[in-house]
Amino acid sequence: MNLLSTYIKLFSDEQEEYPVLKVHWERMSEHYKITRPIGITHGGAVYGHVFSETKPSEENLPSDFLECIYIGKSKGWYWDRKKGPNKNPTKTSYLNKRTIHHRDRYAGTAKVSSEEEYKYGLYEDKYGLGLDVMNGTDTGKPMWIGLIPSPSDISDPEKENWLLRYERFELFRYRKFFRESPLLNLDEDSSNVDPKSFSSNYQSQSIDLTLFM
Repeated sequence: MNLLSTYIKLFSDEQEEYPVLKVHWERMSEHYKITRPIGITHGGAVYGHVFSETKPSEENLPSDFLECIYIGKSKGWYWDRKKGPNKNPTKTSYLNKRTIHHRDRYAGTAKVSSEEEYKYGLYEDKYGLGLDVMNGTDTGKPMWIGLIPSPSDISDPEKENWLLRYERFELFRYRKFFRESPLLNLDEDSSNVDPKSFSSNYQSQSIDLTLFM
């Protein structure tokens, strides 16, 4: 008996009960057209950032593309009071907020933290920064964001499990196709790990110590 058949049956039953009908795609510069409504109505999504000359189809997964530079997930929403203390707060999704975080770093308009310097430095070295890069003005290859929405009618704890599982599927599928991880998924590929990070230095020290044992 294949023990994994238990999981395959679970996934099959889940897809019948909560089918994912399509992947939603939009230019990264206009992500709000999908991140705002899907973040609220579905409560979250697995997402991918892809450079492509043409808009991917609703049947394309982010992991179909070699130039998928990042795969992640985001869940939940909060009340935003940026309009002022005397205004009604706005229901805002973390999916939209997280996408703005990425977008501003690709555009070069955000202050990058020391922890992010290496990660977004990889992007800058390969593509450069700015809206023209994101929009494909010079290359004809804009960046797209693809959303795989979580089922809107499952419980909150189940939603977190769903997103985590399908994020891992996408990362695994990308590696199976291209033999590496997306450029900015640093935790997935040892060749892209920040050499200045605590983990890298701790590992190096551990290796060095064993030489004297």
